[in-house]
Amino acid sequence: MNVTRPVPTVLVASVLLAAVGGCGGGSSVPSRLTMANYDRITTGMPRAEVEAFLGLGREQVGGAIGGMSTTVVSWQESDKSITVTFVNDKVATRDEDGL
Repeated sequence: MNVTRPVPTVLVASVLLAAVGGCGGGSSVPSRLTMANYDRITTGMPRAEVEAFLGLGREQVGGAIGGMSTTVVSWQESDKSITVTFVNDKVATRDEDGL
């Protein structure tokens, strides 16, 4: 009696992702951390607008006092970084390194 067993979907998906992910020999996604994107960040710009072109950053510090919230967010790729301080979800200051 010959019994065939179905291959689990997770296994098939893993193999396909590994094969596709290995094609190209490197990252084909362009860096979002560029001087052009840094220059787009202006005082008063909403956090959502910054995240629209930089993606989600990593919150470093945050707090609120008397109805005023402050959050420091950074974006990093290898030796490049952009750090933005938001006050009430609006850009207050920005800094870059390695761009």
